[in-house]
Formats: sequence, C-alpha cells, structure tokens
Amino acid sequence: MKKLKFFIGAIALCLVLASCSQEEQEDSNVSEQKTETVSELTSRLKAYDKQFMTGDKSSERIKILGYKFSLRECLKIGIADVKGGISGFKQGGVPMAIVGAGVASALKFIELLDKKKAKQEKVNPQNALLKSNGLMNFNDSIGFYHIAAEKHLYENMGNGIKSISSMELLCHIHSMMNNSSDGYRVSNSFNSSSLSAVTNDVEKIRRIQDYADAPYADYYEKVRGLDVADGDYLDFASEYLYTVLMGNVGDVKSYTNSVISQISKSNASGDDKKILTQSIYIAFSSVMYSTSVEIQE
Repeated sequence: MKKLKFFIGAIALCLVLASCSQEEQEDSNVSEQKTETVSELTSRLKAYDKQFMTGDKSSERIKILGYKFSLRECLKIGIADVKGGISGFKQGGVPMAIVGAGVASALKFIELLDKKKAKQEKVNPQNALLKSNGLMNFNDSIGFYHIAAEKHLYENMGNGIKSISSMELLCHIHSMMNNSSDGYRVSNSFNSSSLSAVTNDVEKIRRIQDYADAPYADYYEKVRGLDVADGDYLDFASEYLYTVLMGNVGDVKSYTNSVISQISKSNASGDDKKILTQSIYIAFSSVMYSTSVEIQE
C-alpha cells in the first residue's frame, strides 16, 4: 500500500512539473511573438542593407546617365511620393494611396523640372508590378497604376501641373482610375471627406521650401516633420530608397521583394505591415519612373 501511495504521489508530482513546464513554454512563446515596432523593422533593414552600401555616397550629386534627374532628386521625388501615398492609404486604402502618391510625386517632379528650366522629353519606366505569393490582385498593382497616373497627368498638363490646385489634380487621377480599373471602382472609397484630408496633406508637401542644391537629408526632415505619426513609416521607406539609389543592390526588383518579405514575416501589427508594404510598392514604382525620365533643358 505504501508503495502504491508513493507511486501515485510520484505521478502527481510529474504532472505538476509537466504543467509548470508547459506554462513556461507558453510564456516563452508569447514573449517570442511580441509585436515588433516599425522602428525595430527599420533597424533590421539597415543592418541588412549594410552589405549594399560599399560605394561612394558622394554620387548623390551625380546625374545617372545623360539628361536625367540626379540621384538626390530621385530621392526627393521618392519620399514625397511615399508621403502622399501614406496619407492616401490612411484615408481610403490602396485606391486613395494611388491618388495621393501620384499627385505628390507629380508636383515634386514638376518643381524639380522648373528649377532646371526643363521639361520631360520622354519616359520609359520598367514594369513596376510586384506579385504577392505569385498571384496578382489590385493591391499588387499600386506601382503600375501609380506610374500610369503620373504619366497621365504630365501628358495632359505638362509643366502646367504646377498651376493646378491639388484637389483638381486628385480628382483628375480619380477620374482616370475610375475609367481604367475595375479593381479601383470596386474597392474605391473616394469621397468628399477622404478627398479633403488627402488634399490638405498634399498641400503641406507642396509648400515645403526646397532649394536646388539642398541635400536630401534636409528635405527629408521637412517631409517627416509634417506628421509625427508617419515618421517611422517614412524612416523605413527612406532607408529603402537610399539603398536602392545609392547602394549596389544589383537587381532592384529582387531586393524589393526581399524587403517586402521581411515585412511579411515580421511580428509587426497588421496595420503597420499594410502601410509599410504599400509604401515600398510606391517607392519602387517611384524609382522606376524617376530614373527613366529623360529631360530637355
């Protein structure tokens, strides 16, 4: 009988220890799955990008090839682009991101052309489509439509874009998208409230004073200062843009997909993942467009 009691007691003790071990394991798993901040993701991206930053950073002042924008100017267009896209995405998802990014980018584009007393001669951007899991959907096409929207504005208005109100430009892209994309029409949330909010944000970007020889860092800080809530997202996008334009990434599309994969596999919140992913889609398409433009001075 004593042996039986001892045996039963031993089993009970084992069960208690197993339970404690399981609870510790669960606590460990919870700890491992702690939500990551955007700032932490940016730090990880910077560490990853070190392998590409081996060249001479002074090339920010050098034109890429022939009569094109300098790398510094491409950086400025890119971050204005992303800022407009974030503002739009927060107001109406991908449809408004396309509209906001397209207008913010076009306005910066024209501002820089005017400072050169130049006009766009031709543009032949590479395909800016990026697929999620091998499948194509409307959300993946933000880069494609972003380029289409910007080309549409310039082909219809040229350097005269600078004389047109931000709201009218936003409505112009909305009309183009509404006529050309089934996905846009289905998921569109373009209304007076979202239009007003994005117009205000685009106007803030538009009013930033930027001098021709001012370094990118100066312009970036002004864009970042427009809305504290967007600061971390812009830091991530800026790191991406700087690496693509100033580093030695080789295949830009492959590098871009690796950055998107980092976002997807992270423990960031769902909202942060969405904004970061769309920001990279926009930044990628901005680089494809701005580096392909040939200008006539």
